[in-house]
Amino acid sequence: MDNEALLARIVQIEYAKLDEYSLKQMYLEETGEMLDVEINIYYSSDYIDETEENGFNGTIIHLYDEKQGINQMYNIPRGTQVDYSDWSLGDEWRPNDAVYDLIGVFAGADDTQFKALEQFTNRVTAEIEKNTINSAIELEKNGLGHSLGGVLITMLQLMEGDYNNVNTFNSAAPSVYKMAMVDRNFLNKIIDELNLHIREHSDLYDLNAEKLEAIAEKYYQSNADVISHIVDPNDILEAILSFPGFFEVGEKKYTYSENKDDVGALKEIVEQIPDELVNDLQSFIAKNYGSIYREEGFDGLLEEFLGIHGEAIDEFIEIMADGGPESWQDKAVFLIKIYAVAKRIDEKLPEVLELVEGIRDGLPDFLQAVEEAGYMSKEDIEKVLKQVDGLIEDLSSIQESASYIINNLSIFNLFEILEHVENIKERVTDMQGKLDVIIEHLDPFLQVLGESAVAHKMGAIIKQLLGNGKKIDSNGDILIKIPAEGNGSSSEIYVNISSAARIFIRGTSFLEQKKDLLRELKSTYEEEYIDDYETRKNIIIGKADDMSLCPSSYQDLLGYFTPDTKYFHKIKRINVDLKLEPLPDSGFKTPFNNLFSFIEKEIKEEAEMLEEFEEAIEKLFEKDKEIGELISV
Repeated sequence: MDNEALLARIVQIEYAKLDEYSLKQMYLEETGEMLDVEINIYYSSDYIDETEENGFNGTIIHLYDEKQGINQMYNIPRGTQVDYSDWSLGDEWRPNDAVYDLIGVFAGADDTQFKALEQFTNRVTAEIEKNTINSAIELEKNGLGHSLGGVLITMLQLMEGDYNNVNTFNSAAPSVYKMAMVDRNFLNKIIDELNLHIREHSDLYDLNAEKLEAIAEKYYQSNADVISHIVDPNDILEAILSFPGFFEVGEKKYTYSENKDDVGALKEIVEQIPDELVNDLQSFIAKNYGSIYREEGFDGLLEEFLGIHGEAIDEFIEIMADGGPESWQDKAVFLIKIYAVAKRIDEKLPEVLELVEGIRDGLPDFLQAVEEAGYMSKEDIEKVLKQVDGLIEDLSSIQESASYIINNLSIFNLFEILEHVENIKERVTDMQGKLDVIIEHLDPFLQVLGESAVAHKMGAIIKQLLGNGKKIDSNGDILIKIPAEGNGSSSEIYVNISSAARIFIRGTSFLEQKKDLLRELKSTYEEEYIDDYETRKNIIIGKADDMSLCPSSYQDLLGYFTPDTKYFHKIKRINVDLKLEPLPDSGFKTPFNNLFSFIEKEIKEEAEMLEEFEEAIEKLFEKDKEIGELISV
């Protein structure tokens, strides 16, 4: 399967859950041919324990046909998936993929999803090789991925180097920090090249990023030859490629979204962010939160950053929803919990505050770049900076209140403590208001980010890869443009090829099931009636032959006699006049044969209909090809 649009659609449907029917349908839609091979699909949820996955999901497809010489594996780690508009997620509110993007991709400080991919890949590959142990066809490995999934499969190929092809779509770029974490040989290469002594992974952030990138690109060059990226220049992941530590590998092909006017605009703005600020942010995340996220996941990260564990959030919300603590005892317990939170805030907030102040220092240059790109005015810049200054003031006030609670914890200071708790609450509310103002003045730029988010999605990529004469509707169906014949005009119409493919694929599957059922019915009929009758008849004939050959064996049939009379009443010969009729045709066999003939006739008619349907689909593809060639000319 080397059709780019087909590969992209496979990656897209994997988000929902890829199955054999959808794979065959997409293959028919894109090639006009049936995927006539043995198909096995493996899901990571069946091979990776929840405690090991940390948000990882993926699918592996195995195609096999000995006669056609096909033995192919397609490894598809899933990309980032978070729907922030849906807050009815129950205990799935934790945005594991988004956090992994920040910790693992941006900062390069986590390897949990990559390890899950390795485990899934190794386990499924071993199962495939076991199932095809007698095959002379070598297993061909192919990798596919979008976004986070793209960088995961890219990293796997860079490290292992045993894939025949890797195709990614709007993939995140690998980073030297991440590769050094998962690939010990690469880390040793860095140490040897730069003559270093590195105690911890976080020490890498203190090194020159450009030198590290150059080492990585050279080190992984040979394994990168089979990697191909399809990228929309408006994608935000393409824009942040200029950030320290990210390096490029493989061949890159650009496909442009509909909004071509802003191509590169986001990248130009992002490039104005000082490398020092980005590196400080990467280092801050890696040193303070990388190990926590690896060991304790999102809840541990939340506690490390805000001082509150995920389970505590649920508890506080439940208590306050019931009107708060009522008795003095409950108030004392609640006060102790507030103290614990205040203690954590007092420990962690200074680091966060320092980071925000660092962002504030680099913000004017970034906002000026946004202004020069035409997305905000000088007045907007002043208002944004004012609000950011207000956020720093709010954070400082929250820290002061947390310190007061810690230093003055007493039942006699309950009133003052509650005032500081109220101050924290008000400051948090004020911060939300300031963020709203910042967003309002950054709205034109945020729209560019929104367009970048649209360009990042698989749907936008697929739309560009479908080629001339095709488009995709709101339901995801593929429409092919063909001339409208018979009306005397030169107009054109769009035909829903997906609908036709669905009917054909499902019809073919139903027909095969019908054939299997008929075979089972015939086999059961032969076994339960025809064969059983012959078995019973042979038993009777055998018994008759035995009576003729050994008549004395049946002496007891005459009854019991005294010993002296047995001489006169002795069986010397038995004649058996046996005539067994065959099963009657009219009374028995005919109804069954009529039933089988009726089903066979149905199968034949349906097969002919599907054959005509297949020919019609092939003609649609011929028309599509003609239209595409005319448009290209």
